[in-house]
Amino acid sequence: MKTKHTPGPWGCDWTRGREIDSKYGIVAVVRKGNAGTTWVSNACLIAAAPELLEACKMAVKKHGEFDYLMKAIAKAEGGKDD
Repeated sequence: MKTKHTPGPWGCDWTRGREIDSKYGIVAVVRKGNAGTTWVSNACLIAAAPELLEACKMAVKKHGEFDYLMKAIAKAEGGKDD
């Protein structure tokens, strides 16, 4: 089963709080944790998710199947990660 996500690019709008959004609206809200700036790192990682997924797919297409990349792609698309 392939899960469809909100198309990228996603970005962090720090003026509105901890929202991660695209031209289609808010895709996530990151809560501030106990570790101070951890939420900033989390938000940046989440915002990069569409590009990271595409980079994994391009690497597999160009260089062949790597188990760890195939598992990451499957997990990102709603499949099993084991």
